[in-house]
Amino acid sequence: MTIPTGVTKANKEIQTVHKLQWDQTDLPQYIESVQTEISKLQLTQNQSNSIQNITKALLTASNKAVPTKPIKLKGPKWKASPRVKKHLKNCKQLYSKWKSEGKQADHPFRKQLKAEKKNLRSQQRKEHAEDRLNLYQQIMDNPSTDLFYKLINRNRSKPRTNSTGIDIEGELEFNPAIQRKAFAKYYEDLSIPKESKFDNSYLELCQIRQHLVEEVLYNQQTTIEPYKEDDVSKAIDNLNSGKSPDEYGLCAEHLKLAKETKSHPSGPLRLKEEAHQMSSLKFLNLNFGNANSTHPVWDSVEQNLIEIRKASTKVRMLTGTYMVQADKHKFSQYTIDPTCLLCHREIEDILHVLTQCPVLCNERKEYFTPIKQLVTENSPPGTWELLFNNKLAVTQLVLDCTKYMKQLGFKEELILKLETFTRHFCFKLHYKRISLLKKLDG
Repeated sequence: MTIPTGVTKANKEIQTVHKLQWDQTDLPQYIESVQTEISKLQLTQNQSNSIQNITKALLTASNKAVPTKPIKLKGPKWKASPRVKKHLKNCKQLYSKWKSEGKQADHPFRKQLKAEKKNLRSQQRKEHAEDRLNLYQQIMDNPSTDLFYKLINRNRSKPRTNSTGIDIEGELEFNPAIQRKAFAKYYEDLSIPKESKFDNSYLELCQIRQHLVEEVLYNQQTTIEPYKEDDVSKAIDNLNSGKSPDEYGLCAEHLKLAKETKSHPSGPLRLKEEAHQMSSLKFLNLNFGNANSTHPVWDSVEQNLIEIRKASTKVRMLTGTYMVQADKHKFSQYTIDPTCLLCHREIEDILHVLTQCPVLCNERKEYFTPIKQLVTENSPPGTWELLFNNKLAVTQLVLDCTKYMKQLGFKEELILKLETFTRHFCFKLHYKRISLLKKLDG
């Protein structure tokens, strides 16, 4: 066994690079393609998947409607001289003749082809050497920044790199046997467990800092202005055109041209149909409002950080993205126990967290009282006993009270007030639950 001293890059690693000609875009076709691709998208709760799908739609549209031109071809970068082209032509002709004769090993055409290939390689090496000498001579005679960068780039792009020696403890070793022993010793050292020098004082300091940061963020009253559609549109307009694409292949022109795209007329209906089929959205009132309006859970939020955090927690519970033991049980292929880690009595789902877990009883009683009082004081007598006589109905009221708007007869002002109480209720239970789980984890 020997350690290889050279690495040769395969030609297939070199890809042809094309540049999009945005000034020649077929705009109607681009917009139509974007609309078609977006109409095919499936409703997803994963924001990352949504971004990937939209990116794919934009790239598909540009492939159809935007012409391209090659700016980097696959293959060697050097240009063949007339002499090299002549040798190449002779090689092709001799190979064709040899092939027509059955590719006999002792045929004269094969010997001529071998000699012509030797002449071709000799001519290529000669021209490459002359090119190097010319560059060095230019640097010596008339040095410039461009020539030095040309030399650096040429050295960096060499297809072969030689590494015959390895630095071992400050000494350069060229013997393959010693190099193998050095590698074996290195990996053996990695496999042996080392004594852990854990710094408990540093851990305690980090925990104190984390607690202080969480406390500051919890009490901070920072006003946050949500982004509007006009803000996003202006940001897109300010993107620089004519630049290279990002790691996903998107340019500023992708977004600028896609601004003219309008949603498919059947899009909201299709999204609503898909939402009705999702069990995670069973508490969300899909018949309230439309695609262009916001839900009261957001309309009732004040513009400060803590209220936005509370609303985000409630929205996660409402849309089925709040992680409880039942979800962990399902996502782990039923290897994790779905039983509540706090009370160890029942399966922990969102219904259990909000209405049943006895460990959260004190917080539930304290913060649920204003909710019940608001409903009973502003609705006909007996409404509470009629509508909310079971835990499922109470959970529905807490997560999305708009489902009972007609029965309660609440106007917008009372709906927003009720949303404020339920948002506070959900966050307090969440905060208590997380605190207890952290203590259990140690």
